Amino acid sequence: MKILSTNKMASSKKEVEEIATASVFRPENGRLDENQRLKLIEFYSHNSVLWDTSLKLSRKSFQDQRDDAMKKLEETFSSFNFTSAELVAVWKSLRASMLREIKKENESDEYHSQWKFYRPMLFIKPVLDRLNSKAGEWSDQERRTVINFYHQHPSLWNHKLKDYHDKHRR
Repeated sequence: MKILSTNKMASSKKEVEEIATASVFRPENGRLDENQRLKLIEFYSHNSVLWDTSLKLSRKSFQDQRDDAMKKLEETFSSFNFTSAELVAVWKSLRASMLREIKKENESDEYHSQWKFYRPMLFIKPVLDRLNSKAGEWSDQERRTVINFYHQHPSLWNHKLKDYHDKHRR
């Protein structure tokens, strides 16, 4: 049961849903329009702590900066009448779409994105490229380095050697 602002109780699930949707103004389709999405993209481009996984910050500093950025998000977009959670969901959707566009470009030399938010989202491309590259996939140079290291240190792999069984020597 949900208490109405007029101190009445909602009697059905449908009535609760109607109250919840009527309490906040939404555009006709309940989504951010193109200009609002562009403003959201611009906001994120200036607040890298919300999306850049490569930032070298202490846990406390990172959390403090992230909290500050989320407060700014709520303040900046309060006129949109969307919660910060809904704005974050829109951002995640935009980021996922950008990642798909990057994958398509990487798979084909002829593909050029026509997605209307591609250019504004280019700031996140380096981070998405890192995420897009398969973890554990080594370059040829990295493979050669590892192979050379093992050739120089056979006691790491050759169990027939005496040093292989000596944990202090390995």
